Amino acid sequence: MTNEEQTFEFMSPSEEIKAINKGQIKGAWYNRCAAVTRTEDGRTVLPHTIYVDNSKEPKWHPNDAAFNVDKFNEGLTAIKSGSTDIGKVIEDPWIDDWKKLAYKRSIKSAGIGYSTDYAAIDIVNVLGDFINTELRAFSLEQAVTSISVPELTIRIDAWTRFTAQENIAEGTPPILKLGSAARTTYDLPKHGGAIGLTFEAMTRASHDIYRANVDNLVSDLKRIKSKQVATELELFTDVGAGDWAAYTTDHSTRSPFDDIGTVTDTIVANNGTPNSIASHDKVFRDFIGNTHVNGFVGPDHNGTFSSARVINNIPGLPGFTWYIDNEKTSTIATIYDKSAVAGFQGPVRAATISDQLPDQELYRIFDFFLPKIIIAGRGRDLTSVTA
Repeated sequence: MTNEEQTFEFMSPSEEIKAINKGQIKGAWYNRCAAVTRTEDGRTVLPHTIYVDNSKEPKWHPNDAAFNVDKFNEGLTAIKSGSTDIGKVIEDPWIDDWKKLAYKRSIKSAGIGYSTDYAAIDIVNVLGDFINTELRAFSLEQAVTSISVPELTIRIDAWTRFTAQENIAEGTPPILKLGSAARTTYDLPKHGGAIGLTFEAMTRASHDIYRANVDNLVSDLKRIKSKQVATELELFTDVGAGDWAAYTTDHSTRSPFDDIGTVTDTIVANNGTPNSIASHDKVFRDFIGNTHVNGFVGPDHNGTFSSARVINNIPGLPGFTWYIDNEKTSTIATIYDKSAVAGFQGPVRAATISDQLPDQELYRIFDFFLPKIIIAGRGRDLTSVTA
């Protein structure tokens, strides 16, 4: 072959790469032979190899060898089989300067890739906050008269009043009467809990699990206090009522005002001032939907649904405050004088402990609290007000 022929018929690999970009390559030829062969003029032709050039016939010039099909098939088989032979998986089938074609360097992985192929480097999206944390609010701590108790024992002195004499006759001395006093002693119970985490547990988690555990502990103490208040309020004397949601044709069958009025009369007779109602949200829904309360618009609830809130300016009940908390039994409405129920609040002791030897962080909290009816005659429980 003459220099003239080389100049005219063949380009260097770098020129052939440029030629591809310009669409100048005119052909590609595949050598099917399984072994090395030679042309008539002595050129070596590689087996199972693709040659390209810009002529109309194959010249099998060494510089035209572009792609080794055996290496491609071997690599593709290794990838599909999950082989760990890294040499087979990443070996490039492109030859010499053809490797410079960046867009073809990954030809061995041209098979479609699935998510399982890259499971080790998956991006994991983690929600910023935990779900299923305590979101409920509680209102019954506010439903009692809070009394601060610096010590753990409280003594309450109660006065029993006497009545004066009516229609005393002329010249007749009045009957001597005296009130009485009695002292009751209460010991405040202790509620609380503790959590502890190692340094590794806190730093390997994607969330602030220390804060989450502390929040859990504090919120559950609020639940305990509301539950205790609910239990204490339901120790008032029961008075049977009826279903405030019952409906007849176009109006509510029963008036809540009649039931509430009956027990407020009793409270007043016992020298109390009825000013508070505590109930489950279901009780309030049936009350506010009653036609005796909201007029003849049907037995529908037109307020806000919530498991805990405090309501003033109640329709038809001026001067009352309604405490809604779902720790209360759903069929009872407690009507009472707030001053008759005390919430004895003792010390609240919280501490963070850092135990350096085992590398642990701990938190503990104690809450001394006791709700107590101190004047039993100034409250009543209306029962069966919901079905």
